[in-house]
Amino acid sequence: MPVFASDSILPPLLVFPLAAIALLVCCGHLIFMQHARMPQSRRRIRTVSGVLSLFTITLTAIGFGSISAEQARVFLLVWLSVVSLLGILVMLAAIDMANNVRLHNAERKRIRTQLTRLQDELRVLAQKRHAASLGLPRDERPDDA
Repeated sequence: MPVFASDSILPPLLVFPLAAIALLVCCGHLIFMQHARMPQSRRRIRTVSGVLSLFTITLTAIGFGSISAEQARVFLLVWLSVVSLLGILVMLAAIDMANNVRLHNAERKRIRTQLTRLQDELRVLAQKRHAASLGLPRDERPDDA
């Protein structure tokens, strides 16, 4: 089986440089992402997606630039792998989306709790200030709690 089929879908001199650029960009994204501030769940999902993207790019380049349709078994195996990996990547994107919704809801809940606490503190301070402005004796002022 030749490494480069003469009748591949696209010329290897076009496919493989483009694949190399895509692989470099994907690797750069993976490296950058490891140092970025983000929740661990998001980092794990996106790391798995990035690694699977590396495999998908490689197999797609092989499918376009090195395998001919005459090599039926290999051709079918490569393209079924590409389609399967793309399906897995779509599922990972859906998982990432659901995780982002979960993280967003948790952050909203945390902010809402903090806002409620601050509003309660502000209400107590306003009551104290109001009581002080009315000149009420200390024993008749609202409690500090």
